[in-house]
Amino acid sequence: MFNETEVLEYFKRLPAYNAYKDKTDEEVISKLFDAYEDIHSLYPDVKISNRMIVKQMLFKDEAENSGFGISQRHGLSSRKINDASITFSGSYNMYDPYVWQMIQSQMGEGKLKAGFGRLV
Repeated sequence: MFNETEVLEYFKRLPAYNAYKDKTDEEVISKLFDAYEDIHSLYPDVKISNRMIVKQMLFKDEAENSGFGISQRHGLSSRKINDASITFSGSYNMYDPYVWQMIQSQMGEGKLKAGFGRLV
């Protein structure tokens, strides 16, 4: 369940919050809720921590602010801006890598329950 007060208070204790001080609490809560929904809508059985929510929100904002998020969502494999070009490799993942590892750690058998990677 999304507890906006708890998540916002957690976020305010992190250094990353300094970049959001000019936003109202309502604006920040809206972004946090969107990040929560990204995780909950596809993985409703995963226990979603405040850290997962904040990391996902920061990941989405970074992608949107850089312009790469929309390019990847639309399936572009490369993008040229002025004299710089970018080529995307691998597949687009809508989750912050840290958040993805936390999701995987809670998923079924065959997944490592703590840490990165899989047991072989």
